[in-house]
Amino acid sequence: MRRGSRGFSLGEVLVSLIILSTLSVVLVGVIPATVSGLKDAGRRADAAVIAQGTLELLKRDGFDLLPEGAITTISQNGTTYDVSVELGQATTSDGTPIPETVAKDVRVIVQWKVGSGIKKHVTRTTFYDYI
Repeated sequence: MRRGSRGFSLGEVLVSLIILSTLSVVLVGVIPATVSGLKDAGRRADAAVIAQGTLELLKRDGFDLLPEGAITTISQNGTTYDVSVELGQATTSDGTPIPETVAKDVRVIVQWKVGSGIKKHVTRTTFYDYI
């Protein structure tokens, strides 16, 4: 080549292609993990919304009508969520039991299947019987 000419040599072009190819392979390997993580985060967010909505329905129905056990199954965004409620004895901050006629510990459990395992979201609160 002449000394005053502009352009890239064959060696420079090949080095650039090797670098770009390596970066492409690395990025393609990261994409499935990112997509899987986003799906998992979406499912956890859906479970939290379902649990909170269930708590609001329980509050609406009242202290004396709190159910225990499996409540419902909800399908949302292609995932099936099983919703259940566990009732227990509420305690004060120092661990002293509160009579069940006054307060109940309420746990809403939302479970869903992912692959070969089961994931779970638990929301816990205390309901009081207001006189």
